[in-house]
Order: sequence, then C-alpha cells, then structure tokens
Amino acid sequence: GRLGRGEEALAQYRAVAEARASALGADHPETLAARYETGVFLGRLGQAADALDVCRDLVAARTRAQGADGPETLRARHALAVNLGRLGRWEEALAESRAVHADRERVLGADHPDT
Repeated sequence: GRLGRGEEALAQYRAVAEARASALGADHPETLAARYETGVFLGRLGQAADALDVCRDLVAARTRAQGADGPETLRARHALAVNLGRLGRWEEALAESRAVHADRERVLGADHPDT
C-alpha cells in the first residue's frame, strides 16, 4: 500500500475473507467481495501468480453463486485478465479482456461505465 505496509494489509484482507467465510459462508457476496480484494491486492504487491490463483477460484465461485453474466463475475474475470498480463501471458490476457468486454457490452450495455 501507499504506507509501505502491504504485507500487513494483505494479512488483514485474508483475515476478513476467512472471517466472512466462517460467519456467512464461502459463496456469500460479502465473502466473495473480500476474496476479490485479496486477489487484487496480491496483484498490486507483485504477487501475480498468487493473485491469478485467487482470481481463478473467485471466477468459479462467482459463476456458481451469481451466474456467468453477473456483474461481479465479470469484474472477477477482468481481474483474472489483468493478472495474466502481469505474468506476461499476453495472448491469454488479451483474449480474456476481449471476452469480458463483449460480455459486459451484452449484459450491461455499451454505455455502462464498466464496459
């Protein structure tokens, strides 16, 4: 993070995700939101391989809980694409980014800010 306490922040993100999973269930929207933040933060810390693992699991969980076209599922897929790019897996990243864009346009509309 900006304060130079990234590992501490990551530990907190993980703790929140675990606590929410225990209290609310693994597929509860608040648990999934905490898992998303954990994945995003891992990527920002330069731990893209770990972030990719979190994002892959999150896409599967979001799809199960909210459907393949759910806005948060699409958001998780975008994070997956970002971390593929961070790992230099450009063709996969581009393909996923294009697929997410097409799905967002179809589901949310061309004028939606996430599209």
